Amino acid sequence: MKTLGIHHITSIAGHPQENIDFNAGVLGLRLVKKTLNFDDKDTYHFYYGNDQANSGLVTSFPFLNADDGEIGGGQVEYSQYGVRPGTFPYWEDRLSKFGIRTETVGRFGQKILRFRDPVGLGIELVETDQGPQNQWHFNGVPSEDAIVGVAGATLLSRKPDSTFQLLTEIMGYEVTSENEEAWQLRSTEDLGGMLVLAKAAHPLAKIAAGSVHHIAFKVQDNELEQWSAHLTEKGFYPTEVKDRKYFRSVYFREKGGILFELATLGPGMTLDEPVEHLGETLFIPPHFESYGEELTAKLLPVEVRPIEKFANYGYRTVEERAIVEKKQAILEEINQLRALPNKTPAEEAKLTDLRRQFMNTKLETATASSGASVGGDGASSAAGAGGDGAGSAAGVGAEVGAGVVAGVGTGNRSEGGAVDGN
Repeated sequence: MKTLGIHHITSIAGHPQENIDFNAGVLGLRLVKKTLNFDDKDTYHFYYGNDQANSGLVTSFPFLNADDGEIGGGQVEYSQYGVRPGTFPYWEDRLSKFGIRTETVGRFGQKILRFRDPVGLGIELVETDQGPQNQWHFNGVPSEDAIVGVAGATLLSRKPDSTFQLLTEIMGYEVTSENEEAWQLRSTEDLGGMLVLAKAAHPLAKIAAGSVHHIAFKVQDNELEQWSAHLTEKGFYPTEVKDRKYFRSVYFREKGGILFELATLGPGMTLDEPVEHLGETLFIPPHFESYGEELTAKLLPVEVRPIEKFANYGYRTVEERAIVEKKQAILEEINQLRALPNKTPAEEAKLTDLRRQFMNTKLETATASSGASVGGDGASSAAGAGGDGAGSAAGVGAEVGAGVVAGVGTGNRSEGGAVDGN
């Protein structure tokens, strides 16, 4: 058995609308699935991909008021997205228009365009001929320049030799190149088969907003139980098989602290939506369906929309969003009246009244939870990935309990503690 490349990479995001505006509006990815977090009914889980949702997925857990993450050991440092050769100038120009700074670097003879999303998530674009052409086009990103899928990832480990041994002796990766700083590894010639593992050991990371929560690898549908048994035999502690509707999977923390998931190829994103309508419906996990309208009433409304710049994401509740929209509408009316060259007394009076309305429409954003930790277990403030807590195999969730954002790293059992995730 061997793994078949990257299935998905899941990160911790901030504001849900900002996350959609960046991934769909700026990067031009397609929102292919919108669900609730399996373990937190008050939180979304977004899946992004190509037009067919078949070239690796980028997924996000958006948490309002989450702490900022810190890059370190037990973490994906950069998620790599593939683009067609010759498209870097397009992406440099596009990202610059949205105020996103880019850097061109080289690694193993390959040119890389590096940048960060609005909450600090590290992303690299790499040129590739692999993978099907992405036919999705949105908000000015034509299909010929579009991201074709997940190409790879760079990994930071607390115990890189142990991580290297897992990847090469158990998961089927082979070394294609190396230098003093890193190994380059490949499991398949297809898109998503490449990893770069840093040779230096890194101190503990803090998994929070702007960091990758876990990385999932593809396995054949009929091999998942065999993988679980094989990992147990090798001294790891995989979870029970999880049914995530669109795939089945097991999770385990490798000895360098990175949260790994093995996910089946099927049944896939088209299980409950046809290709032409992917991402349009909110999927509520069966164990939350009894909450009914109570759920949707509390969720912040989100939408895939064309954008020319990032918006005001200061609202944290449905009520605050309504206030922001009201202020924006008043401001638009004010600007229209101000543009009039010769205003009548009635127009001057209306302008004064609108200004008064604008000032009196106040947004009082709650700040009590601004320190919500991503990466603790509720008792620890900001435990990072792969912490050596003595707890049982349970408390390392990617889909997390209400009020606690991603308990990553505090429930390690030995050095390969079991974890939960999505």
